[in-house]
Amino acid sequence: MPAPVAVVGVSAAGKSTLARILRLRGYDAHCLPQEHSSVRDLALELGYHYVVVLDAELDTVRMRRMVGYGQERIRVERERLGAAMARAVIHLHTDGLDPVAVADRVEAALRKKGVEPDRRNA
Repeated sequence: MPAPVAVVGVSAAGKSTLARILRLRGYDAHCLPQEHSSVRDLALELGYHYVVVLDAELDTVRMRRMVGYGQERIRVERERLGAAMARAVIHLHTDGLDPVAVADRVEAALRKKGVEPDRRNA
């Protein structure tokens, strides 16, 4: 079984989609709502050694989801993600990237860290 991977990031950055694609590729990937948590490093608290951080600018967030908030909310979410960003395998801005391109980049970063998929489950 591959090492579990936590996918965190700002709202509408593509966390759920990425976790789903990575699972289809054989990774044990889970989306964590760190941006809503007051826990400094939720992934670490839950035992995840590999963390992927997805980021997106407000314009991209608004294209992906109807939101009523502004730049201050993005700033707060990024602040809450600080510990995860500091130890992330990759911190990827998803603006302008389709989900497969995001998954390809993340998978390459995971493989560089020695995290391999379980092809039996892919």
